Parts: sequence; structure tokens; C-alpha cells
Amino acid sequence: MIKFCTNHLLNNQQQCPTDNYLINEVTNIRFLGLKLDNNMNWKNHVVKTLPKLSRACHAVRAMYSLSSLNTLKIIYFTYFHSVINYGIIFWGNSSKSNKIFLAQKKIARIMTGSRPKSSCKPLFQSLGILTITSQYTGWPRSHRTPRKYAPQTQYKF
Repeated sequence: MIKFCTNHLLNNQQQCPTDNYLINEVTNIRFLGLKLDNNMNWKNHVVKTLPKLSRACHAVRAMYSLSSLNTLKIIYFTYFHSVINYGIIFWGNSSKSNKIFLAQKKIARIMTGSRPKSSCKPLFQSLGILTITSQYTGWPRSHRTPRKYAPQTQYKF
């Protein structure tokens, strides 16, 4: 059992008796792969996500000299984009998502061979990658079928 509360309130532990079992209150829980705590600040989820993104950065760095940019983009979308896109509608507005954005900028620089302090806006545009903020704010639109691929069936009554 998890009880959501603010940081300012005193959090008293509670137990819930059910069918001769005691259900204890917990401060964080993993639900459908998302780490959620009782303050809903998503810090635990971001902390669990960053090592996965670091491994994706390493994979791109290892393949940079051996493969083309298209192959690096495939690696990015397979190992990085899929991780940050999962559940972004829930945690994308979190203040902790800035750390994930920093990792996204890092992998864009690795893919293009840019310097560590170079601006990432033109890199994201040239790679065709949406930033984490753009993914969060445009989430419903990004999952719709593009009009050119939508079926062109017309019904006449």
C-alpha cells in the first residue's frame, strides 16, 4: 500500500489488515516499470533510468568509428529513445527529467562527433530527433498515424 503525501506533512506509517494479512505501507513502488514514490517526484525513476541511458551512450560511442550515421540512429532509437519514451506522459514534467535531457544531449554529440560544449539544437534538427521536452509536450500527436499513411477510405451513405 502506498499513501501519497507532500513533503511538508508528517508521514505516519499505517497498516491495512486484509483477510488475516497485514499490508504494510511502503514509500516507493515499481508499477509497470515506472518507479513511483509517495511524494510523486519521480526521482527514483530517473535514477533507475540513467544507467540504461549511459549504456546506450557507450554503445553509440563504441560503434561511432565502425558504422554510419544511419546505424547510430538505429542504435539510438533502439536503446535510448525507447527507454525515455516509456511512461514519459507521467514523468516528463518532472524537475528531475533535466538529467535525462543532459544524457540526450550527450548522445547527440557522440553521434555527430561534436565537441562536448557545442550547441545541441542544430544537432537534434539534423538527426531528426525530438528533445525530451518536445516528446513530452507532443506525446499525443506523435503517436497518431500520419495523414499520408492513414487509410483513404471514404464512406458514402
